[in-house]
Amino acid sequence: MIIKEVGIENFKGIDSLKFKPKLLNVIVGRNNTGKTSIIEAIAMALDGTFLDENYSESPTSIINYLANSGEISLALSENRNTKLVLKFKRIDEHDLYKNIVSKTLNDIKKIQAGSEKKTTSGTIDSKKIKKAIDSNDISIFQDAIEVILKNRFTTDIIKKLLQDCVLVNNGNEEYLLFGNDFRSFVNQITEAVIEKIYDKSVVKQLVWSTNFSLIHYSTYSPIFPSQRKKSIYDSTKMIFVKNPLQTLQTLLITKEGHQELSLEIEDILKKDDVLPNLIRFDFTELVFDTPESRKSVKFNRMGEGFQTLVAILAILKSNGNVNSIFLMEEPEVHMHPGYVGELVKYLAQISSSLKIQFFITTHSYDLIQSLLEEENPDLKEFLEKNLLLLRLNKVNDTIIGENITYKDAKKDSSVLLLDLRGI
Repeated sequence: MIIKEVGIENFKGIDSLKFKPKLLNVIVGRNNTGKTSIIEAIAMALDGTFLDENYSESPTSIINYLANSGEISLALSENRNTKLVLKFKRIDEHDLYKNIVSKTLNDIKKIQAGSEKKTTSGTIDSKKIKKAIDSNDISIFQDAIEVILKNRFTTDIIKKLLQDCVLVNNGNEEYLLFGNDFRSFVNQITEAVIEKIYDKSVVKQLVWSTNFSLIHYSTYSPIFPSQRKKSIYDSTKMIFVKNPLQTLQTLLITKEGHQELSLEIEDILKKDDVLPNLIRFDFTELVFDTPESRKSVKFNRMGEGFQTLVAILAILKSNGNVNSIFLMEEPEVHMHPGYVGELVKYLAQISSSLKIQFFITTHSYDLIQSLLEEENPDLKEFLEKNLLLLRLNKVNDTIIGENITYKDAKKDSSVLLLDLRGI
């Protein structure tokens, strides 16, 4: 799977941006020019859970503050041309009211189902509510909800909740993404409806005797009306690395047997002489041959830059998918320039051999310089054809993207230097 074109409209600080990526894409620019927004937009369009996991606390923050709706589109090429489109928009007062009613009805049904499973016959008289459910006569609930909302659906509440909801359409389904304010308000309405319909003597027992108590509601998925699929397209071919060391720890916990992976990393470190005199490497310790004797050093006692390099190598090595997509934020953080050069060489090698597409944000001129000054003839030829530098700049509060080819960057890298080092 390779992305042939990226289109972003009204996502966060980006009002309109379109570019055609290559295999190795490095995104540069000063702070607050939208570098992270681009790779997040790609992740959102590819992985159905990314938006829910990262923006359920502040859904409307994904929409440009000057707009009411936005869109992310990816043109893909894998056997056939495919286009993914993710649309999102603010909702109005009418849609807000409908979703509150729908979510409240949905939660009441779950409470009823839970109470019948956890209580013996005769403990709770639920015939009245069960009859309404079985006969599809929902009016008993709707009437109660409308009465309660008359007093609670105030102007201030409406304004607050409209800032907490976004309607999302991924091409397959449309759903409401909401945050804590919406969830808390629905919880209050649900409890009030139960109190209104049930006898007061059993209200407390009904609500708190089920797995759908208000405590449970607070951890409920923000997705409505149904759970999101893990992937909109095939997220197994997309890896987003924000924190390499944390990702490595997760990888080592979930991956059975680290010996083979350790040996692969050891081979890279020895072959490229990253650590002179290295005899053995694993994720616990390293062994060196010194003039005096052999010396061992715990992996977690090595410098953070080295650990980060190893983490990225391990993540790449453990991913066996050809034609996959890697998204990385500033992989060079805490790295010595020498390690940055090794990382760049390996990224180019793996992108060339496995056709893996990279989108990388950076503030490192050493990273750019290593790409432009690569001496290996095969890697240099690959970079000349497959490297794209996307330079972002903000003009009058508008983010502008400039595509810079390998050839253009070689001619004049001084402009990049200004962005990367803030000179």
